[in-house]
Amino acid sequence: MATTALVDRFTHDLDGVSDLPSLAPMVGRLLTTLDRRDVALSDVIEIVREDPGLAAQMLRMANSAAYAGRAPAATIRDALLRLGLREVRRLAMLLAVYNAVRVDAALVDPGAFWSHSMGVARGSELVAEWLGGEGQWRPDGPTDGLFLAGLFHDVGLMVLTTHYTKDFFEVRDAATARGCAFHMVESDVLGMDHTDMTVRLATQWGLADLTIAAMRDHHRAGDAPAGLVSPARVLRLAETLCGDAGVADPGEGLGAPETRDDLGLPGEVLEEIAASISREASRGSALFHAAGR
Repeated sequence: MATTALVDRFTHDLDGVSDLPSLAPMVGRLLTTLDRRDVALSDVIEIVREDPGLAAQMLRMANSAAYAGRAPAATIRDALLRLGLREVRRLAMLLAVYNAVRVDAALVDPGAFWSHSMGVARGSELVAEWLGGEGQWRPDGPTDGLFLAGLFHDVGLMVLTTHYTKDFFEVRDAATARGCAFHMVESDVLGMDHTDMTVRLATQWGLADLTIAAMRDHHRAGDAPAGLVSPARVLRLAETLCGDAGVADPGEGLGAPETRDDLGLPGEVLEEIAASISREASRGSALFHAAGR
């Protein structure tokens, strides 16, 4: 057991001055602006130009292999016109995660982390769209909330590896000894699990309730009452489909196979979503390579 429970140290760091991940204020302004029904391209250009670093990243990503076949964009205005506001919003979300989160390559494969995050994000979005389209469950607003939940759901694990490395090793050793997933031993060893860390960071960043609920409960999605379709179950299915698509996870330890929960989606729909996850994970590698640091 750690000398001082991680929950106490993390709370202190979160409340004080620390180098824990944070979202750039400009990214929050950009996402808020893109949420408006009357948003104009000029509004978005003005905000992006306030941060030359972000503008350069967005331009590189727009010209990356992920958008191969399109004419190169020479300016931010060209990039925004070509991509459209919905895709710009997605890039802003990707950059918010990418710029906030460090990945320790000695402990976690960065490629696996970003590919997994992108795959779960796309899978969550597609599952939510299918369920909403069938009238079985409709998220409160656009499926962006589920997309963002997929992107952020393992941020706490990265924080554990980069900021609390000794604690990470304790968890890894305990999980290896018990032959289980990290989240099954973290609370006993540390006083909290990496999902708790993710949720507390997401709350501080002001993410939507639906996004936070999906992340908070996805490891416990099987505990939901029968017949109740929740954001957490959507996120959990997206992770399952990532495995079906061969997209590696960032390494959360081993565990007994969980009961598969397909939320009633037909087999052909699940295969289609898994194929899309595979494509999105590959595209994510090109996007994050282009983003650079």
